[in-house]
Amino acid sequence: MKKILIAVFCFLSLFSKGQVYQSMPQYGYAAHRMSFDSTLQIPTFCGVPTLKSNVLKFGAIAFDSCNNRFYFYNPKTAVWDTIKGGGSSSDLKLNISDTSAMLTKYLRKTDTTNKFINNITRTLGKDSIIYFIGSTRYAIKDSVGTNPAPVGYYGAFQDNTIQTAAAINTPYAMKFGITDLTNGITIVSDGSNLTRITIANTGIYNIQFSAQFDRTNSGTDAVDIWLRKNGTDVAGSGGKIILTGGAAASAIIASWNYVLDIVAGDYYQLMWSTPDTHVRLLYEAAQTTPFVHPIIPSTILTVTQQSGIMAGTGMTALNGLSGAVQTFALDSTNSTFKITSSGTTHTFNIPNASASGVTRGLLSNTQYTTFNGKIGSGDTASMLTNYAKTSAVNLKVNISDTASMLTPYSRKFAAAYTFNANNTNAAASEATQTFRDSAQKAYTGSITWSGTTAPSGTTNHSYRWFQVGKLVTLRLTLIYTTVGVALTSVSCALPSDCPTPEIPTGSTANSSYLYIGSGTLSTAVTTGGMSPTINGGISELRINSGGTGYEILISRFAAGYSTARATIQYFAQ
Repeated sequence: MKKILIAVFCFLSLFSKGQVYQSMPQYGYAAHRMSFDSTLQIPTFCGVPTLKSNVLKFGAIAFDSCNNRFYFYNPKTAVWDTIKGGGSSSDLKLNISDTSAMLTKYLRKTDTTNKFINNITRTLGKDSIIYFIGSTRYAIKDSVGTNPAPVGYYGAFQDNTIQTAAAINTPYAMKFGITDLTNGITIVSDGSNLTRITIANTGIYNIQFSAQFDRTNSGTDAVDIWLRKNGTDVAGSGGKIILTGGAAASAIIASWNYVLDIVAGDYYQLMWSTPDTHVRLLYEAAQTTPFVHPIIPSTILTVTQQSGIMAGTGMTALNGLSGAVQTFALDSTNSTFKITSSGTTHTFNIPNASASGVTRGLLSNTQYTTFNGKIGSGDTASMLTNYAKTSAVNLKVNISDTASMLTPYSRKFAAAYTFNANNTNAAASEATQTFRDSAQKAYTGSITWSGTTAPSGTTNHSYRWFQVGKLVTLRLTLIYTTVGVALTSVSCALPSDCPTPEIPTGSTANSSYLYIGSGTLSTAVTTGGMSPTINGGISELRINSGGTGYEILISRFAAGYSTARATIQYFAQ
C-alpha cells in the first residue's frame, strides 16, 4: 500500500505547477499579512500620484521620486497633496540642499514692501553677516571676527626721570613722559612737561596711579597728593603719605585711584607737594647686581573707561556692492547723530525735544542751508539763492561733466568785510577782495599844532574811511570855536582802526613821507582853502618822527586857523 501511495504522489508532481505571485491591481484587494525587509515599500510615481479606482473613501500615501516629494491622499477633499505643517502654507522640502527655494518663503525683510531675502551667510574670518535682497548685498557687523575692534578707551603711561620739587610747599604736577598704550586718552604738555591726562570721549573713567617716593636725607616728612581738573583742584581728592628714617630706608609707593564722570576734552593732573626739597619721585635704571631687575619708573598711570559709548561698539553697515563702510554713533554732546562714510562725516540734527515747529532728522554735510529744489534748470538765480556762500554747487545733469559743472557755480566762504571778484583778465577766476566802510566816527587821536597859539574851545573832530581792495580813502575834519594865532601846520595820528599803510620802497626811515593828498587850514567851516586870495594847503601821510606809527600832516602859510581838513588815499598792506 505504501508503495502505491508513493507512485501516485510522484505522478501528480509531474503535472502540477507551483503558485505564481500576481499583482492585484483591482480595487478591494487586501493583504491580511505584510512582510518587511527593514523598510515599508510604498507606491512610487513620477509627478503627482493617481488612483486606479473610482472609490475615493480611503486615504493613501505615495512618493514622487522625480521631485523628491512625499504625497498623501485626503479622501475628504479628494486631492493629492504634499506633506504640510500647521499654520500658514509652507513648503517643507526634503532636499535640504535646496536652500534658496526654502529661504524664499521664510526669510523676509521687515519693511512695508515685504521683499524676500534671497540668501544669508556669515563670512568666514570676517565680522559681518552678509545677506542679499535681489542683487544688492548688505551686511550687519557682529564684532565677532578674527580681529574684533577694542572695546573701551584706555591709556597706560609712565615716566623714567627723577622728579624733584624746586621749592617747599609748592604744587607740582606729576610727569608721564612715556606712552605705553593709548586709545582715546593722551598726555598733553602743560607748556613745559607732559602732565595733562586728556580724555577725548565722554564717559565714566578709572584713573589709577602709583608714584615711587624717596628722599636724599633723613627725617620725617609728609607728602600731599591730590587731583586737579582743568586747572582747578578737585574737592575731596587729597591724600597724604609719610616718609621717615634715613635716605636708604625712606622709599615708599603712593598708589590709589579715582572713578570720574568725564566730559570729552577734560584734562586732569596729579599734583604733589613736599615740605622738604630732599623728597623726590625716584626713577631707577635697570639693575644687574646684586640681582637683575627692571627699571623703577618714577610714576605709572593707567586710565580705563568704565561706562559710556565704548570704542569699537555701535552700529555699522555695508551698503551696496562697493563695500563702503558707514558708522552710526551719537556724538558726545548727545545733540547730533552722525554717519561716517569713507572718512566723510554727515550729521543728523536732533533739535531740542521742547522746540516747536522743528523738523527732525535733517541730513547735513557741512554748513549748507536748506536746498531750494527747483526743477527748471533755467531758473539758475533762485537755485543759487541758498548756496551763494557755500563751497560748491552742482546743478548740471551730466554727472561726468564735473569740470564744467563747478566752473560757473563755485563759491568760497567770504570773511567779514570781503567779497569775491575777478582779479585777473581770465574768465571766472575769483579772488577775495576787501570792502569796508567805517562810517563817520569822532576823532580822539593826538593833535599837534605848529605856531604861536593853537585853536581852542568846543571841538567837533571826526573822520571816516573806506577800503576797496587795497585802496583806502580817509577824510579827516578838525573844528574849533576859537581861532589860533600864527599857525603853519597841524599833525594828527592816523586813526587806530585804519588799515596799515603800505610803505613805498626806500621810504622806511622815520619822518618819511609816504602819500600826498588834499588839505586846508581855514578860519571857519564856511571858509575854504582855495579862495582867490588864499593859497590852498596840502596833506601828507608819513611815518612819525619816532618810527612808532603813522600821522597826517596838513600845512599852509602862517595865519590864524580854527578848522583843518584833509582827504588822502593810500594803499594798505
